[in-house]
Amino acid sequence: MTDAQEPTAAYLLSESLQAEGHTVGRETWLGSGCFVLTVQVTGPAQIWISDADARLDYPPAEHTGWTAFYHSHGLDTEEDAPEVYRSTDTDCAADTAKLVQAVNAFVAAATA
Repeated sequence: MTDAQEPTAAYLLSESLQAEGHTVGRETWLGSGCFVLTVQVTGPAQIWISDADARLDYPPAEHTGWTAFYHSHGLDTEEDAPEVYRSTDTDCAADTAKLVQAVNAFVAAATA
């Protein structure tokens, strides 16, 4: 990213999660063209995060809320995706802060 480029919502989220000590990755959801950021929990377990339309790379001003689901095997299966966080908050910075808090709490409970 150059100085002239505005950071994407995904970039801001990734930076916020990494600042909290989380290992963050990026995946294409089952080859569908839907994108998620992943947060490593334990072993293969991950939290998958995107907006409601499975987008990541958009300007923060276009933010429509984050969704986050827990995948205990790191795979996207219907029986293995409890919701960690869901929002329709259009304030990207505020929503990102709330999501990071939810991820922190979930990971702390899962690793306790």
